[in-house]
Amino acid sequence: MADDSSGASPSVGTRQQRSGIESQPETRRSDSPGSEHGRSILICLLRLDLRLHDNALFYYAHQTPKPIVHPLDGKVDLSNVTKEALLGSSSDYLLPVFVFDEREMELSGLPNYERKGPEARTREFGFWKTGSFRTRFISESVYDLRSRLRESGSDLLIRFGFPEEVIYNLVEAIQSAGDTVEGVWMQKEMTYPETEVESQIQARLQGKGVPIHFVHGKTLIHPNDLPFAPNETPDVFTPFRKRVEALGPKMVRPPLTCPDKFKPFPSNLPKIPDYALDVTYEVDVDGFAPRAPETKDQQQGQLSFHDILRYLLTPLNGSQLPRTLESNALLQQRHPASAFPLRGGETSALDRLDWYFVRGKSADSSRWGKADPPPVARYKQTRNNLLGHAYSTKMSPFLAYGSISPRQIWEALDAHEEKFGEDQNTYWVRFELLWRDYFFFVAEKFGNLLYELGGFELVTDPRQAAKKVEDGWWKKWDPLRDGPENEMTRLLEGRTGIPFIDANILELRESGFMSNRGRQNIASFLSKDLGYDWRIGAEFFQSHLIDYDPTSNYGNWQYVAGVGNDPRASRQFNTIKQAKDYDSHGEYVKMWIPALRNLHPDYVHTPWLLDEEERRRYGLKTTRMEVTMDGYPSRPLIEHEGWHKHYERRQGVGSKMHGNPQEKVKDVKVPRRHKPNNRFRPSASVGVSGGLSAVDRSNDLMAASAGTQLGHSGPPRNVIPPLRLASGSIGPGYVQRQSQGLPLVATSNSFAATGKPVVKQGVAGASIGPPANRPRAFDFGSRPISMNGHDGAKARRDDQAAQVVGFGTSPLATVPFNTGATNASSKADSEASWRRGPTA
Repeated sequence: MADDSSGASPSVGTRQQRSGIESQPETRRSDSPGSEHGRSILICLLRLDLRLHDNALFYYAHQTPKPIVHPLDGKVDLSNVTKEALLGSSSDYLLPVFVFDEREMELSGLPNYERKGPEARTREFGFWKTGSFRTRFISESVYDLRSRLRESGSDLLIRFGFPEEVIYNLVEAIQSAGDTVEGVWMQKEMTYPETEVESQIQARLQGKGVPIHFVHGKTLIHPNDLPFAPNETPDVFTPFRKRVEALGPKMVRPPLTCPDKFKPFPSNLPKIPDYALDVTYEVDVDGFAPRAPETKDQQQGQLSFHDILRYLLTPLNGSQLPRTLESNALLQQRHPASAFPLRGGETSALDRLDWYFVRGKSADSSRWGKADPPPVARYKQTRNNLLGHAYSTKMSPFLAYGSISPRQIWEALDAHEEKFGEDQNTYWVRFELLWRDYFFFVAEKFGNLLYELGGFELVTDPRQAAKKVEDGWWKKWDPLRDGPENEMTRLLEGRTGIPFIDANILELRESGFMSNRGRQNIASFLSKDLGYDWRIGAEFFQSHLIDYDPTSNYGNWQYVAGVGNDPRASRQFNTIKQAKDYDSHGEYVKMWIPALRNLHPDYVHTPWLLDEEERRRYGLKTTRMEVTMDGYPSRPLIEHEGWHKHYERRQGVGSKMHGNPQEKVKDVKVPRRHKPNNRFRPSASVGVSGGLSAVDRSNDLMAASAGTQLGHSGPPRNVIPPLRLASGSIGPGYVQRQSQGLPLVATSNSFAATGKPVVKQGVAGASIGPPANRPRAFDFGSRPISMNGHDGAKARRDDQAAQVVGFGTSPLATVPFNTGATNASSKADSEASWRRGPTA
């Protein structure tokens, strides 16, 4: 069966769909340079570079080739062009291609698709490599690129299977038809399996006379500009940062311009035997467009984005394996409490870039003056918050799939500083971009050690690493054999009985995103408190995180677990201290665990301190290890002695929710902040449309802290019910509580004159004060528990090194806590931060 890229009628489309092939829609470009035969076609394979702007593939594809003189005979030789600056194309046509790789994404749900290999699961523990939220985000990014290419006069050939087979079949078919393949170009990647695909393509095309060229666009710093060879990348971040920052203005190249006019997409492509399926009926996926793009009803045989997404998501939920290994069943809508309510793709990425660095007007910034700078000016104070979309740049998902480049962010920072001056906020974003680059280069240096149990330490400290790979150092977990009572199973399902841990896991499982603070605490709890193989968490994150990137994910897990680049591998987080530092009023925990919403903030992080009578007063049912709408475990999975001294801390006391004054960047003099010009009014300089706020700039639709979209009457958009009601892990029950007319969150009432808690009997969601028999050591004020992201969403990163704790052994055990703390004012260069780009 072959593919006809010239398009087909609905009846033809139906016939081809049944056989596993769908026609590529007809290109909008009718003009075709050259004759119909003997055409020259350049193939660009898109992978993790799903954008038009600052894309080296598209830029150089529209540049005139630079002749190279052969050093021996003086003849012009273009076959060995290796330097990007000399790269150019004389082809008549440009053929962008994207292939959904069955080794990375499960494709068995596609109609009549025949898988050629095993299920797309992680190597060690069998999670889906690409879970439901990642699947949706990647799909959105791919089809957004397709739409943008069509708007530019080109198109995107979409296939499913193995990239190396699709490229080989394309080259062979094009050459057999009498046309010429000028070359196959792709962005150079740094990690397996991406590099394996590159090797396979090179091997398959040997003897075809088709040159393969790689471009660099993944990192902020071009590899050729590094002051050292990639294999000489320092083993610790600080020396790397100092050496690259010494490059000054030469450190970062300017972004490449997007072609004004793309070369035409080749029509009448020859038939190839690869599985194809494409959108033939456009829909407004999120309901944000002012007018729906559909002009008529969907006809038989036509496919919408929802149809393809449903095919991709079906197998992720269809097996009978333990829930720990499966994705969520609610796949078509975003969670209303998600800190990342954005769709995938360059359109959304550019709109977010504009909002965060230029425009910045939404419900979450309503308290700022009209002349105040956009949210990036608050980055250092808010980047470790937990609630709302505005607390960090949220660029990491777009960076992960190349919907935006780090150089575009760098350029936006330059533009911001020209208007408002340099300060520590803009520097911290740059700082995180450098950390992202560092993980790329150090991963390239160490190769497959990125995925090994011993980590980079197998090279940097072989003697110490040898101890950590011996049997017994890490606890083991078998997801198919170990039941629901297993420590690891409870952790990954959000049933530990430790609210701060469970809330973060629930957020990840039910939204595909987790804050920087949450990632650090989960990694420390899994690898240090429980002592399990850190790769369990790394693979779990790989499956669920929409911003998954192998270098940042596995590099950070190694960092926290003590087998990576951290020079102080003994660091450990005190979970209760962290919870009361960064969720001082319990708003984050109450958002994701409805059963705890009636609790006073002083006890929301330690509900096991309440006795049965107190739990009854709060309306909290007791369960053994289940989290339900109104029930929560009576005892935590483990309890460290070091937690005890933080039990009596009042809400707000010692909070780092508005920033950590001890947080510094070692050996860096951050420029003094210039006062903003009061006459300046932020404007949308990026000039894009189609993002989440495209409907009405005055009512920014990216605000998701209240579970409804502004400026919309009727039922709230994108609101989903909890996954499980009677038992099991659940999320915020927005739909249920709204339908019952119940408040979404409790408030804190002060004591009555009698000194007893104010109890509203029989009213679900009613607020009561702290237990009457508790010591009056707390200041039980009347501060309301807000869900608007203003008060409870200003957490800051804790750069103090956590104290060293022995591994937990069994549930409910009290583990001695080593009070011999590490340096209490550790600098950011060596902190256990989840360095994944400028999102935290």
